[in-house]
Amino acid sequence: LSWNPRTARHANWHLPPHQTERMIITMDRFTYTTKGVCSRAIEIAIEDGTIAEVRFVGGCHGNTQGVAALVKGYSVTEAVERLSGIRCGMKSTSCPDQLAQALSAYLEKN
Repeated sequence: LSWNPRTARHANWHLPPHQTERMIITMDRFTYTTKGVCSRAIEIAIEDGTIAEVRFVGGCHGNTQGVAALVKGYSVTEAVERLSGIRCGMKSTSCPDQLAQALSAYLEKN
């Protein structure tokens, strides 16, 4: 079967005939609405417990691009541990902290 990460939630790739197992790749995509920061939302793709893609909607473009690039390939739990509690100026949260909150919410549901 072919796999398109933008349209498929689950995909099966069949291994060579001499192997009888199937490899199942799961991809979850969701959008988190941020609170208390300049960015309006975060679009997140998680593949088998690893962050595959992050895109911030709004916010400081250079900073959010940097955060998105740095967390790509991290496990969800590692990203939460590293990003939780980061503040932006006098705000009680930040875009990285909001990403951690989004990923924590994902972990609670899955």
